[in-house]
This record gives sequence, structure tokens and C-alpha cells, in this order.
Amino acid sequence: MTMLLRMLLLLLLLLLLLMMVVIMDRDRISTLSTESDFPSGPLEKVIRLGEVAAAVARHPLLSRVLALKGGTALNLFSGPPPRLSVDLDFNYIGALEREAMIRARPDVERAVETIARELKYAIQRSSDEIAGRKVFLNYVNVNGSPDRIEIDLNFLQRLPLAPLRTAAMWQPGDLSRPEVQLCGLPEIAAGKICALLDRCKPRDLFDMIRLPQAGAPFWSSPSFKKFVVAFTGTLDHPLHSYGRERMERVRAIDIEAELVPMLGGQTKVDRSDLIESAWMAVAPLVVLDDSEREFVDRLQVGDLRLDLLVPEDAEMRDRLGKWPPLQWKVLNARKPRPLRRGDRNAAEKPPEQE
Repeated sequence: MTMLLRMLLLLLLLLLLLMMVVIMDRDRISTLSTESDFPSGPLEKVIRLGEVAAAVARHPLLSRVLALKGGTALNLFSGPPPRLSVDLDFNYIGALEREAMIRARPDVERAVETIARELKYAIQRSSDEIAGRKVFLNYVNVNGSPDRIEIDLNFLQRLPLAPLRTAAMWQPGDLSRPEVQLCGLPEIAAGKICALLDRCKPRDLFDMIRLPQAGAPFWSSPSFKKFVVAFTGTLDHPLHSYGRERMERVRAIDIEAELVPMLGGQTKVDRSDLIESAWMAVAPLVVLDDSEREFVDRLQVGDLRLDLLVPEDAEMRDRLGKWPPLQWKVLNARKPRPLRRGDRNAAEKPPEQE
């Protein structure tokens, strides 16, 4: 009974907080939706993301130590978006040393939550993970329903692997377009490739198709392929084990529910074409030569041999060698694996006397 009462009180508190959130002008959102040809729900999220991004860009600390990546960085910073993206994924880049990052992390998280409160959002937090945490900003949308936007703070990818840049974030109509610090496009592209291979969501397939054009200056270069091989070393499995069959798991119903509303208008997406085009874009990057394959296989057992991957690029070797996600991969690969029951009994058995 006590537990039920607590849950009811928490629910009541959340509802009260949601009532405090400023509800946007329904007619204004409807007009912008008509003009942009995007549905009002996702469009409202993009507008709210723009307000949060603008507040981050004005903040004396966050503007220096956060760099945007992911689907929002790819789709909302190069003119009218091919699709909407409804979260903000930030890398913390304020300090490379782990101890300095640990000291700074509470201040960064508090600053993000302060911004959210000032914008009248009700805040929820994910559990504290080594890589970071998510902050959920709850609000009541123009239709009167509870909704939320999401901020992802990553404290592991804190060493930029490509030059940072600043660009204006797309907003519909005449709304202000904030200037936001972004990760370099090669790093954003490599991150999207990782997302495609790992989770393979419909939006990942769509983004993959446009990456070769968005990254035209570097996409076909041997150095970018080496970069991707190193970046994807953080995945759970060797790069060469990821194939088209993972993409074939994406269902037409998922595409209609998750992707099409973000494209706007009467856009139709053919599942077979989507999968074929995405695979054609990524396939050249997962076919490895002998040295690339050896690098990948050695990394799985904690042996980081960047000399196999980029033997002639000392600067890249140095930067990748300092990159915390690869260091974390090596550390975890070297940890003893849990013993199975039979192995554990054998290990715990005292050695026979000679």
C-alpha cells in the first residue's frame, strides 16, 4: 500500500510539473507545419530543441565544453532538413584527462538541468552510466498530450577526432536559428555508421544514404575508411561481422511509424530500396584488407595495433591512441571473462601436490 501511495504521489507531482511547462501556440505551430510540410508533433520538438540549443550556445560553460553530434547535427545544420531529428546528442570535450572530466561532469549536468528548468521543463534523468546520461525534458504539446525531448550527454568521446565547426540550426519559418558548436563531419559520419551497424533503425538507413553526398570531400578517401575502421572498433562485434542481414530485420511497419513522419509531406519510402541504398553506401567500408582485418581482430582481445591501420600517419595514430572509447575497449577486452559453472569449479579446485 505504501509503495502504491508513493507511485501515486510521484505521478501527481509529474502531472503538476507538466502543467507548469509553457505550452506553445497551437495556431503558430499549425501554420509552421503547413509551411514546412512537416507534421506538427515532430516540428514542435525541433522548435523546442532549437530553444534548448540556443540556451546552450549562450551558456558560458556549456558553449565551450559541448559539441553536438548525431542525427540532429547531420540533418538540421545544412539548410532545409531531409528529415527531422528530435534529440540533442552532445559530446563533452572540456577535458581529456579522466580525473578532470570527473570533476567537471557534475557542473555540466547541473548546468543542463538549470537551462531545462529555466525553460519550464519537468526533468527526468536516466541512470548514471560510465559514458554519460540522458536528460529527458517533459512538456505538454500543442495537442494537450504529455511529450518529451531528450538530451544525451556523452563524457567518453571527449577527444574530438576531427576539427570542430559552428553552424546555424534550421528552424521553421522566421524563427531564430541558433549557432551551435558541432563535432567535425567525419566524426559525425563515423558515429552514424556505428549507429547503423549497431541498432539499425529506419532513420539510420535513411541517414546512411545521404552520407556519401554530405561527406563528399572525404567519403571515398582511404584515410576516412581507416578512420571508420578505428571508430567502429568500439562496437560489440568485429566490423567484418556486420552484414546486410542486420538491415533486413527492419520492417516496413517500423519505417512507416518511425521514419516517414520525420520526412514530412506525402513521402513514401520503399523498404527494399531503403535497405539496398543504405547497404550500397556502407558496404565498401566494411570490406577490409588484410591489415585492417588484423587490426580489428587484435582489438577484440585488447591489442590496439594502430600501426597496422595507419602506419604512415603518426598524428592519427597518436590521436586515436588517446581516444577514450578505444582505451575503454582495450581495457574491457583484457578483463577475464566470467567462467562457466564447470570452469569455475575447476578454477576453485586446489592444485594437486606434485
